[in-house]
Amino acid sequence: MAQRLGTQLRRYGCQRTPQEFKEILAKTKQELFPGMTEERLACADEESVTYCEEVSKRVGVPLPRPFVKFQLLAHHK
Repeated sequence: MAQRLGTQLRRYGCQRTPQEFKEILAKTKQELFPGMTEERLACADEESVTYCEEVSKRVGVPLPRPFVKFQLLAHHK
């Protein structure tokens, strides 16, 4: 069974709520890569590294890139 987002975030040491995390995902994407779709961003090598590193910086803990990319795809509207 898939873990809830809050549980996953805590496992990585992130104290943000799931809602705060989702907002950071969206805001970071909009600020850095407004012209890219979430799917393209998740697959673009250099851009996805930059995006994942910035998300980690904004939440205050290092998060695995696959986790960040999965969440980007799972929670975009």
